[in-house]
Amino acid sequence: RQNNCFEYMAAQTGGSATLTGHGDPVEISGAKVSAHFFDILGIRPALGRTFLDGEDQPGKEHVVVLSNALWQSQFGGDPALVGKSIELDGEPFEVVGIMPQDSPFNRNWAKMWRPLAFKPDNMTRNFHWMGSLALLKPGVTVEQARAEMKTIGERIAHDFPDSNKYWGVAVDPLEDNYMGPQLKRALYIMLGAVGMVLLIACANLANLSLMRVVRRERDIAIRLTLGAGRWILARRFLVESLILSLLGGVAGILTGKLALIGLQILIPSYRLPSEASVTLDGRVMLFAFGLAALSGIAVGLLPALHASRPSLTDALKQGGNQGATSHARVRNILVVVEVALAFILLTGAGLLVRSLDKLHDVDPGFDPTNVLTFGLPVGDSRFSDMKARVVFLNEVRDRVAALPGVKDVALTSALPMQGWGYGMPYQVEGQKEVDRANRRACFFKMITPTYFKTVGIHLLRGRSLAPTDREGTAPVTVINESLAKQCFKDENPI
Repeated sequence: RQNNCFEYMAAQTGGSATLTGHGDPVEISGAKVSAHFFDILGIRPALGRTFLDGEDQPGKEHVVVLSNALWQSQFGGDPALVGKSIELDGEPFEVVGIMPQDSPFNRNWAKMWRPLAFKPDNMTRNFHWMGSLALLKPGVTVEQARAEMKTIGERIAHDFPDSNKYWGVAVDPLEDNYMGPQLKRALYIMLGAVGMVLLIACANLANLSLMRVVRRERDIAIRLTLGAGRWILARRFLVESLILSLLGGVAGILTGKLALIGLQILIPSYRLPSEASVTLDGRVMLFAFGLAALSGIAVGLLPALHASRPSLTDALKQGGNQGATSHARVRNILVVVEVALAFILLTGAGLLVRSLDKLHDVDPGFDPTNVLTFGLPVGDSRFSDMKARVVFLNEVRDRVAALPGVKDVALTSALPMQGWGYGMPYQVEGQKEVDRANRRACFFKMITPTYFKTVGIHLLRGRSLAPTDREGTAPVTVINESLAKQCFKDENPI
């Protein structure tokens, strides 16, 4: 409300839910967003609409927008679905829109979007748990927005020090958020490798073209003697080189198109940001043909210059073989360039293979041998209280444990190396008191006592959680070695 630089501002957070009423229950990954979320990104639905003003308020939030992929897989692409209700976490939600098939949202981790309506227990400043997007007003720059939001952030920090002391506001372009330094570095490395391959190919073709000119020196000399223009001869070799390069460009685009289709099938969708639309569009075609033409000129330039300035006397007297010897130095330089570039590429590839091999030997801290995992969609609104939920989870665990061949069973809020699920600031007892706004935060997961045994995690000291650690007893936790070193150093944390 206090800013004058943004047209719209929208918050977003995770919002998965269990879909029922259409076959077996399915957990659908989703997001909860403010009403103007889609307006900020400028994406319109293929069917229906997005959210209206006020639909992100409590009591009005029972509407949902589906991705095209979810619409096709779960509902068979039925256009009559818009306006009808589906059941999410046991509650009815009206389907108001379907995203386009070619939209980045079709590759997003979220398959549905519901309005982010703040519940009473969310209305706190001490719980920093969401991200936000904003659309700049026309004529407003990022620098102006940063300056204004800095002022607003300082005012909030002054008025609410318990939650916002020393907190500011970061304003960054969306592309910088999704195209992080690691992804940019990887793309630059790939660009450098591809550039080296192109230079090797150009040097190779230039060498072959130069040899072709040398072998035709006598023919070129005769043409010049009979009155042929030097530019005409040079142009002939340049045109030949351009035609060869453009044909290679066409073949490369076709190969790239087939390779892209194969990679999109093999690579999981979440490996790249959903906003990164990797396609061979007109811009890529134009760049490829421009690069092919430039390569053709570069490859044909040396032979063309040589063809336009031959030694007529030597060419007519000695023939092509002696002329070839006189230009061996140029060809040797090209060969040296090829070998040097190939050596750099092979060295980098060897180091990469070695790194990948080393990764296979890294101990992940758990033993995945014969360990199977599965998702268990449990909606928050399905149970009247936590005790009923615990009874249900215990029953699921006992039934799985009774299956033949099952040795151990455990439940966890997040699998190893697949996120944590929860985070919270903490204060170490007996250490210097830190105000809540600036306490360190750590991620944590909730587990059943058999978790460490089931996944093969070994304790360095102390004990694991026990079945007796439950509501009404002293709260306990198991921490990892990194947190122990960070908070306790040489002190025993047990």
